[in-house]
Amino acid sequence: MGLDIVEFVMSVEERFGIEIPDADAQNLTTPRLLVECIMTRVKPGHDRGCLTQREFHRLRRALVARHWATRQDLKPDALLEGIVPRLDRRSLWQQLGDELQSPHWPRLIRPKSVKAALIAAAILAWFLPWILRGGGILRGDLTPIVLSIFSTIAVTSAGLVATRQLQKLFPPVYATVGGVTQYLVATRRRPENVQEGWTREEVREIVRAMIIEQFAVTDFTDDSCFVQDMHLD
Repeated sequence: MGLDIVEFVMSVEERFGIEIPDADAQNLTTPRLLVECIMTRVKPGHDRGCLTQREFHRLRRALVARHWATRQDLKPDALLEGIVPRLDRRSLWQQLGDELQSPHWPRLIRPKSVKAALIAAAILAWFLPWILRGGGILRGDLTPIVLSIFSTIAVTSAGLVATRQLQKLFPPVYATVGGVTQYLVATRRRPENVQEGWTREEVREIVRAMIIEQFAVTDFTDDSCFVQDMHLD
């Protein structure tokens, strides 16, 4: 197994409170096989309804309570860009995550143009000392290298701080109400009462949501191969 898959299996073990021996993990090549493996190691539970549906309703209640949208507007494919106010969005978004008790709420991202500018500034900061004093390296002067390292770190750090307020866009995977619902499913630690155990459908929903959350892969089935179809290492 590649490192990505090994880390994913470890996340699954932590999520469900189980241990999957390496010999068994080697054979878990699809989501369906992983779900079957988990079900042999957890306490079976009774049906509590669709977990995705429950998380969707929980998210919808929170959004409606904040008067950001009506129930009719909040469909799974509704874009958050038109729901969450842009004014003070970073703070409002974090407050929503706190209310939903999400352990690692998705961060908003910078526009592509800002990212490109930060990369360009970092590249310039790296090469400028070489342009100005690069000839000294042939004489054993390592000053350009030292200056490049420090200037790149300084410019990058300053750029990230200066553009923090521009983090107002939603990551593509979580750009819709449905996307955030899947995130809530993936990060929900335990059933409402862990003594009630897990249903197969709950395990399946959580495994799928964890794949989406960790690998940003959305186009797959229960029988898709992790390596050949999803191209995970």
